[in-house]
Amino acid sequence: MARCIGIAMRTRSSRTDHARRVRAALRRAIDASLASVRTRCAAETTLAARLALVEEILTRPPSFVITTFLPRVAGGLGSLNALRLLTSGLPGAPDAMEATLRLPHNVSTEMDLALWQVACAIRGAGADARFVSAEARTLAAECLARGLPDGVQGPVDDFLELYGMRGVAEIDLGRVRWHDDPTPIMQVLQSYLRIDDSEQAPERRFATGAVAAEAALARLADAAGRTRGGWLKRPLIRWLGRRVRALAGLRESPKFYVIRLFGMVRAALLASGRELSDRGVLDRADDIFYLDLPELTAFGSGKQRD
Repeated sequence: MARCIGIAMRTRSSRTDHARRVRAALRRAIDASLASVRTRCAAETTLAARLALVEEILTRPPSFVITTFLPRVAGGLGSLNALRLLTSGLPGAPDAMEATLRLPHNVSTEMDLALWQVACAIRGAGADARFVSAEARTLAAECLARGLPDGVQGPVDDFLELYGMRGVAEIDLGRVRWHDDPTPIMQVLQSYLRIDDSEQAPERRFATGAVAAEAALARLADAAGRTRGGWLKRPLIRWLGRRVRALAGLRESPKFYVIRLFGMVRAALLASGRELSDRGVLDRADDIFYLDLPELTAFGSGKQRD
């Protein structure tokens, strides 16, 4: 019996290690791809060269997503679909989707928790009263001018370093990003600083939701165990549930990767926009996003256009 228990524990540990290796491999692939693009963007100094690079970058996501993300994300979402099929209609069982509450390794959740930590830093610096009473746009201007209070500017900068390329309608290259105008971030920070009930804090809600998800998985396994073939269904459902919790949170990673690529593309085009603005061709650097590809190509080849 002891030997069987030891084998089971080692098997479960091996599965956990496998999921961890899958996530680590994905992070390495993403980091390597983004580092390569970042280096190449920095190396190109003309509009023509930047346009060629932008065209290459924008054709990269489909193949990279298919070969790099799909096999890993499919492991989590496939397990979720199998879990739903196996537990559908089980008497006394919760909905299998409850197993997805507060999924770990989800980039949106990680971003929210990171912003909550910034709010905690603001409180720790004793700047929460000022933050709540000020206009969000005023705080955003102070942030861009590096005029936020001591102990606050650093955490905000760190957050924007990681997520500043995001924004409203972020799939549109011409839309303003958070590092251009962090007003929306200041608004969220203000709402976080108004939370008085510790049970409503994002990190607490995440932890509570994760516990509820684990409890739902346990109930699903028990319900399956009471049906015909339960001796097989119970461990299978537990195994599927662990894979869902370990891998399904990666489902938003492809979009985040693409948005980071778009952030680099936007920065490269803005650099050329500033050059065109300095030459009097454009009124503002971001007017470059109103030009179509033939117009940009004409400018890149030195042709004069109205």
